[in-house]
Amino acid sequence: MDPTSNGEIFIWRNSNKLWRFGAWQAGSFPSMETSIDDSYNFSYNSNDEGKYLVYNGNKSIISRIVIDISGTMMQYFWLPRLQEWTIFRSLPSSLCDIYSSCGAFGYCDISSSPSCSCLPGFEPQFKQDWDLLDFSRGCMRKKPINCATGQTGFLSITTMRLPAYSESLEVGRAEICEFACSFNCSCSAFSYSSSGGCSLWLGNLLDIEKQQNGSTGGDLYLELDLSELPAKGHKKSLRVALAASITPAIFISCCFFYCLWRRKYKQKGNIVHHQNLFLLELSSNRAKDNNGATTKDSRGEVKIESIGLPVFSFSSIVAVTNNFSSENKLGEGGFGPVYKGRLQSGELVAVKRLSKKSGQGFEEFKNEIELIAELQHRNLVRILGCCLAQDEKILIYEYMPNKSLDTFLFEPKQEFLDWQQRIQIIDGIAQGLLYLHQYSRIRIVHRDLKASNILLDGDMDPKISDFGLARIFGLNELQANTNRIVGTYGYMSPEYVMEGLFFVKSDVFAFGILVLEIMSGKKNTGHYGSDNMTLIGYAWELWKTDRLLELIDPSLQISASSNAGRYITIGLLCVRENPADRPTMSDVVAMLRIEQMSLTSPKEPAFTTWRNFLNTSSEGGHFAVCSTNDVTISLLEAR
Repeated sequence: MDPTSNGEIFIWRNSNKLWRFGAWQAGSFPSMETSIDDSYNFSYNSNDEGKYLVYNGNKSIISRIVIDISGTMMQYFWLPRLQEWTIFRSLPSSLCDIYSSCGAFGYCDISSSPSCSCLPGFEPQFKQDWDLLDFSRGCMRKKPINCATGQTGFLSITTMRLPAYSESLEVGRAEICEFACSFNCSCSAFSYSSSGGCSLWLGNLLDIEKQQNGSTGGDLYLELDLSELPAKGHKKSLRVALAASITPAIFISCCFFYCLWRRKYKQKGNIVHHQNLFLLELSSNRAKDNNGATTKDSRGEVKIESIGLPVFSFSSIVAVTNNFSSENKLGEGGFGPVYKGRLQSGELVAVKRLSKKSGQGFEEFKNEIELIAELQHRNLVRILGCCLAQDEKILIYEYMPNKSLDTFLFEPKQEFLDWQQRIQIIDGIAQGLLYLHQYSRIRIVHRDLKASNILLDGDMDPKISDFGLARIFGLNELQANTNRIVGTYGYMSPEYVMEGLFFVKSDVFAFGILVLEIMSGKKNTGHYGSDNMTLIGYAWELWKTDRLLELIDPSLQISASSNAGRYITIGLLCVRENPADRPTMSDVVAMLRIEQMSLTSPKEPAFTTWRNFLNTSSEGGHFAVCSTNDVTISLLEAR
């Protein structure tokens, strides 16, 4: 049960919400059918001591509920005559049961085709995605609202499964509930019932469904610009109707929002940085309404606020980085310098100022914002905000005190990584990739996985960064192709270099390179052995001759366990030439975690020599734009 919401139960898989029961309404959960309500008696209590749900079984019906490893909940009934259990129902049972399947401000209707639609007054944020039946990025307002002018009203939408994450307010009249929402410019909608009281939704509206049975749904009142309301669909302004009682209403609302702020301040200490971010001054372009704000660039508009990401003014970024001073510079990657910034509270942030000459343009900048803001995993870097000011494109991340993995592996003066730290880093990268490929709400291929894009926090836990080149894949999409090859020299898979094809196995290839680099402390771009071999070819030659320990970083000879050869073998399995021969990241995680799991013998990998790499690339004949400041590839042709 989410303690910050109005009696909602969520089913999670790792860090992903799979589905929910819905808010407690009139003695039941909307997503529960009568069969479950008949089998169990529920009661929900909320008071100063907390929120809790109590249930007990109906003794006349023998039933059990099981949640399997995928997050599916199944209800079984015992049939005395047959002396066996029979499955009666499972959840989720349709697209509409999956959490936020239609994105922000979208709603699901199982009786229509397609199932997802935008709420009235909204339109798809990315129409091309909706045309491909990808609804995950939701909807945006057709016309932004400005609640400060009073030119807004509420549209009633009946029999809906109400959105997730409501805030409750104890009031005795629907009018006061409506006023409480219109009083707060962050409020998107409200609902009122005599049994359930007043519920407010601040920010995005998520996980809404049109109910087929009217008795299980609630009425949602959606705030819109007056021009979006039906001509006769709204009564005259509430501010006039409540003139006689406006003072007590304001008092009640102010008390409520003060208490709400106090509660969130106590309960959400893990996101205290969002409070500190106000020290940076929000950009003057940021509208009061949290749902429709836009930030303009010379090439168009970015709907930053639709994903809840703060937009900062350039002057505030200058202040926290001491005018981008050299003392604050952490380093410089292929896309521009990174600076350390310090807030007034003392909290540190990392500020990446994209270089105008980097080749990362507006689309890559926008792509990174939208992707990282959607992702939540301990092995992915968190983005805290952005800045668009004239020609400046700036991203603000959580600060990583140990910088990037390449500084530990390849800089001779840097403290070396011990065995346990290397294993921890390999495992963390694998977990982050597995989340991107399989468990995140949107499947993502990173396309630029490399040592410099693996950041290390204070505990040396790895975090994958730099999603400017990442690509979203549909659930049934196996591969994609491009005429513009982007990536980093030495990490790109053969199918990508030769044919412009990429998919999840392309990331697996780059992961295999990283494993070999971490185990050996050698760059993949180096030349090894008498035959001018790549790191892949050198590892393959040592594997064939049973000399794998020669590849291990000399500093690890004392501390490395007998598993060193196993990790190198896993790396070689990931860099096989044929993508079909490479393991998935779920297979890789199993091989890393289960030492008793037998490994297949690697086949000869791709790019064993630099001549082989150059010939392969020349055959492909593609242009490559690389995101590294070491080497730039452009139409690889052997001379």
